[in-house]
Amino acid sequence: MMNRRYSKNQQKWIDENKKKFENEIVELTRIVSHSNDEFTYSMLTAIITGRKITPKMETAIQNIIKRNSPKYRNKRLEAG
Repeated sequence: MMNRRYSKNQQKWIDENKKKFENEIVELTRIVSHSNDEFTYSMLTAIITGRKITPKMETAIQNIIKRNSPKYRNKRLEAG
């Protein structure tokens, strides 16, 4: 990843998101590496680049992770 120069305020948001969404970043990175879902990629990008994450975005991120957990994926495969 290229080193970009961000303003102090932007860097503050990047650092905050990295702390607050540490587990989500790991999970979304794992999902994106095995999937070609544009929405999942955009949510990961929003967190990493320091965008303010709204409650609605946070809920969407949690749902992405939940839908792609092994437990729910196996259920979906068995049903389908």
